[in-house]
Amino acid sequence: NSTGARSGVIGTTVGTPASSENALYFDAKGAHADIGSAQSDYELITWQSVQQNASDFNNATGRYVAPKAGKYFFYAHAVNNDITSVVRLYLRKNNTGGSGSDTAVQARLPAGTYYAIGSIQVIYQLDVGEYVSAWTETGYMLDSEEYIGFGGYWVAT
Repeated sequence: NSTGARSGVIGTTVGTPASSENALYFDAKGAHADIGSAQSDYELITWQSVQQNASDFNNATGRYVAPKAGKYFFYAHAVNNDITSVVRLYLRKNNTGGSGSDTAVQARLPAGTYYAIGSIQVIYQLDVGEYVSAWTETGYMLDSEEYIGFGGYWVAT
């Protein structure tokens, strides 16, 4: 159309043509190690496989580091493997915040059943160099690629 607006193109703004610069994304799947903790401390998740169109996700640190300022959409999902404990999955901005914080969002996978599914979606405003990572707290999650994942993409300035 005459405005140059595009629909259905992830990672672009209205009127901005899709390009590798505008379509920054990553998708991580499968936990690199068993996901489980009987303690209340946060446990960083690293991943079995990562697909990305840049090098902004560092799997050694589990961090997606913003290469440019703007709004980013992040998502995570996991499946419970713990019948006795509530399992918590977090997305944390700059490794800060806990439950109820604006820098951490939480999915609670309920106790009492195996294979409960939890997911999170959030938009964070990031400055260059700020980062987001996925964490767990208490309980156990299934760790293969079909059961746990974390990803995101740049949305707008």
